[in-house]
Amino acid sequence: MPSIYLNRLSKEERRKLEIYRDLESLAYEMNLTLDAVIVEGTHDKATLKSLGFKIPILQVSCGRTFNQIVDDVVEKFKKVAVLTDFDEEGERISRKLTELMERGGVKVDSFYRNSFKKLMKEAGLTTLESIYTLKQELFSRT
Repeated sequence: MPSIYLNRLSKEERRKLEIYRDLESLAYEMNLTLDAVIVEGTHDKATLKSLGFKIPILQVSCGRTFNQIVDDVVEKFKKVAVLTDFDEEGERISRKLTELMERGGVKVDSFYRNSFKKLMKEAGLTTLESIYTLKQELFSRT
């Protein structure tokens, strides 16, 4: 991003840009260390792809039960992250999926969920799809 553009950003906007770049870095790292990531819906999946995710992104809202999703994960993957939203429902889904997958022998990496949560909270975001809105806000000015 050109420095002339950065100079026009407020302190808060610069911090949001740093947070967005940190989320991109996490996505890059996750591509290298995880087998898959699990999200709630289609918009979440699209948002993660826009961040640079290359690993499989599985959706909870695909018409399958948690047990069916978990069976599929246990069969195909060894290490995953659950990136459901950080609202009450997303947290409930995350706990349930984590419990079921770990019982099935899959390592659920909580570091990435906690890292996403911390960065998103700092930016005032609770849903994954709001990352896309943040991206539009930051880069529509260039």
